[in-house]
Amino acid sequence: DDQILKNGASKKKLQSFCDDAAVDYVFIGSGLGSLTLASILSKVGYRVLILEQHDVAGGATHSFEERGFEWDVGLHYVGDNLNKFYSISRRIFDLVS
Repeated sequence: DDQILKNGASKKKLQSFCDDAAVDYVFIGSGLGSLTLASILSKVGYRVLILEQHDVAGGATHSFEERGFEWDVGLHYVGDNLNKFYSISRRIFDLVS
């Protein structure tokens, strides 16, 4: 989508984005909570803006390498709840994906 700004924000870029149409919700940070709620709100018709200071979205879902080892700092375990049709985890995953 050409409305997504990945290579840094500036006052001019943000002003241009907001001039196109009103922004209904602004999220500061792009962790799992922000991305999940922004996805749900945008699917039902709201216009959302996510601001992130890091160059990659995802909050604590990143991994990093140190001394030849890769470290995963994000979500480690969802459990068997995704296999249960009526679980809240399954319903959220179905909604945002």
